[in-house]
Amino acid sequence: MASIRKAIVLFLFVISIVLVTYSIAYTRQQSGDITATTKGTPLEGKVEQKTTNGFILEVTAASKATFSDVMHVSYSGRHVLHKGDHVWVWYDEIRESDPPQTVAVEVEIKFRSEVDD
Repeated sequence: MASIRKAIVLFLFVISIVLVTYSIAYTRQQSGDITATTKGTPLEGKVEQKTTNGFILEVTAASKATFSDVMHVSYSGRHVLHKGDHVWVWYDEIRESDPPQTVAVEVEIKFRSEVDD
């Protein structure tokens, strides 16, 4: 009888740890607190055009293996982007449309454009 109790207590302890770990990861994801190592490989490209809720990204050759030449990226982050800026974009899922669309989790400016828009 004591071994059954120990097994039940151990099982409940493991389930508790899993639930706490999952809730912490989910909360970090919802708050945008995701580090570069957990975000995966970014898209790399050039800002072709600014839109009301983001920008059109001309995807570089390195990222084109999986995606189309251009992509609409919804973005309301901390960086002010300009046409011609070269950026890395960490993103969530890509929705099929013309052009494909995604939401930026984070944008990092690789280098600024020389041209003012």
